[in-house]
Amino acid sequence: MLDLSLPATEVAPMLLGAVIRHAGVGVRITEVEAYLGPADPASHAFRGPGGRADVMFGPPGRIYVYLSYGIHHCVNVVCSPDGVASAVLLRAGEVVGGHDLARARRGARIPDRKLASGPGNLGQALAAVLGDTGAMLALGPGPAVSSGQARAHQTETRGREDLSEHRCQVRHQRVRSGDLSQPIGHSPGPGDAVAHQIAAAGSDWRLEPAGATGRWRTTTRIGISKNADALWRFIIPGDPTVSGRPH
Repeated sequence: MLDLSLPATEVAPMLLGAVIRHAGVGVRITEVEAYLGPADPASHAFRGPGGRADVMFGPPGRIYVYLSYGIHHCVNVVCSPDGVASAVLLRAGEVVGGHDLARARRGARIPDRKLASGPGNLGQALAAVLGDTGAMLALGPGPAVSSGQARAHQTETRGREDLSEHRCQVRHQRVRSGDLSQPIGHSPGPGDAVAHQIAAAGSDWRLEPAGATGRWRTTTRIGISKNADALWRFIIPGDPTVSGRPH
């Protein structure tokens, strides 16, 4: 049973084989990395609460999106008890729903196995933006969402992406409590009604846990220089969507 109140190192393998859904696209997760708080120098939460890491100290079951290299939106699932920071980075997966939308976001010539392979590609396929940070992650299957609703949601979300990025790049600005799914300074507009309808239909962030934990293995994490020897990257061995070095 998936328990997001556990530390990231325990939650990470439970996410393999689960399906995450957002904005009309579903991705079966095949590769993740665990990041702890002050005990992990590679974690955004290593220096304690403040700035973009605040959400990692909040209640489990929320989404944390950060910007990598100024262009890649990387999706994390916050876990551990309230007040204890840890999160699982979703590094790769297989698109299992909304292929047309995923391909429209990623490009017509991208092979199926690479549509969500790599954390930036996965975030792009799911239409993740910084303003999604703090959004609640619903567990279990939800109602189907039409492609038209998903496109409307994507348009509304992208329209406030610049404001969200500005908020998250202000180094010492804290994430407000309450409705963390809206960026600071956001005023309701016509698109919000669409977004609220879609959320009510179950198309916001949703995780469908895997029926059973299958085979998995660990490796060191990728692209970090601190605490690089920790075996906190978890993959489904042999899956063609897993990113990075040979596995």
